[in-house]
Amino acid sequence: MIIRKAKLENAREISLLLCNTIKTVNRKDYTARQIKAWLTRNDYKSIKNKILSGRTIFVAINKSKIVGIIALFLNECKIGALYVKHTLHNQGIGTKLLNYAEKLAKRKGLKKLKLNSTKTAFEFYKSKGYKKIRMASHTTNGVKTPTILMVKNL
Repeated sequence: MIIRKAKLENAREISLLLCNTIKTVNRKDYTARQIKAWLTRNDYKSIKNKILSGRTIFVAINKSKIVGIIALFLNECKIGALYVKHTLHNQGIGTKLLNYAEKLAKRKGLKKLKLNSTKTAFEFYKSKGYKKIRMASHTTNGVKTPTILMVKNL
């Protein structure tokens, strides 16, 4: 498996991975209305625009297929997203992506990283040393989706 910066031509495959994972994995913790709103932020056009705007997104590739992604906002000391293809969970891909981002952040001089975890991923981040700060949320198209603000000292 290799990890590299996402390219514009990856936008469709990234969007498909995100949307399929949200629909299959996160549906147990969120309502259909929340899932629908969440999907609009991750459609092809949205992902394409994020890559074009220079957002730092890395992809994990195995056998020429994208199997995971992580978005890192160094100026905000924040992980913006971490997704692994829904059929490949519990194989270490998320851990490798998270370690990659943390090492990069540390090399850039960051002392800590924060993130907004889903209810679904909370235990994963907790097991990686992230601590809950407080409950939070984000709103898309008028739909509020709860998250958990977490932080880790690097």
